[in-house]
Amino acid sequence: MYLPKALRIVDIIISTLVGLYFLGIVIALPLDAINFLNEPDDYVRAHHLDTTLEIWQFYYLRYSILLFTMGLMTLITILLSLRYPHHRVLRISRLILVYGFVIVIPIVFYKWYLNGFNH
Repeated sequence: MYLPKALRIVDIIISTLVGLYFLGIVIALPLDAINFLNEPDDYVRAHHLDTTLEIWQFYYLRYSILLFTMGLMTLITILLSLRYPHHRVLRISRLILVYGFVIVIPIVFYKWYLNGFNH
């Protein structure tokens, strides 16, 4: 797939920004999980967690684990795609992930805005 030089530069910039976002997720989520395990009372109040359930901590951490895994896989795909730019499958995977993310984020933030920026 041939792209003009200006579009390749824009593509690399957008991929880099999305990659940096996912790098932040991969770094922040384990720190959040450690903080949750050390001080669960703050999270119980903020997220209205039901502590009567037997595995109530897992219900909070499962989304952190899922987001961490998805972020790590997306980051690896972006890095490999930029490292091997002529690998067709990696390039298409990166385009789907990056531009899918660029499309989904405004929708998520709009729904969050409608919710009043609540947890």
